[in-house]
Amino acid sequence: MKITKLVLPLFLLLSCFTFAQQKKKTTLPPPKIKKVPPLPAPPKAKLYEPTFNNEYFIWKLEKDTLLPAESPYEIVLQVNDYSAFMRINSYPEETEYRSKVVSIKNGDIISRTILMQANNYDVEIKNNILELKNRKTNEVAKFKIIKKSGKIIQLQDLNSKLIFTKDDKYEYYAPPSL
Repeated sequence: MKITKLVLPLFLLLSCFTFAQQKKKTTLPPPKIKKVPPLPAPPKAKLYEPTFNNEYFIWKLEKDTLLPAESPYEIVLQVNDYSAFMRINSYPEETEYRSKVVSIKNGDIISRTILMQANNYDVEIKNNILELKNRKTNEVAKFKIIKKSGKIIQLQDLNSKLIFTKDDKYEYYAPPSL
């Protein structure tokens, strides 16, 4: 017992001494945050401006020109940036067709007979050339874009050299049924 009486206080003394000297917990400093430069402002979006906006370009036969029957007297080309519509109006070769009466806005009544052919096209613009790809036949017609003071005023067919002039006042009238 004597030994236990001596060892016990010694143990307590040593244990208090070692537990009292606990190491202080060191807290790490917060990590240094690098300043990230702000992102550059995105480039300003360029406002979409269509090249063509359902505009009409018309080729009309010059007056007093003699052509074979069923030759076109008017070709109307309506173009926007994605598609185009071409209508070819011509007089029929035979006169047996009954003329239809068509009233015009100003009240005049005219009598006429026409044949009409129409095609739809896909549009692509390359190097100031308007390419029209026929949706049925996949044929490509090319038109040179003619500008004056930055505005498109004419289209010239590169194959036939016909010049289509822009017509801002053109209004589409449905053709008379045959």
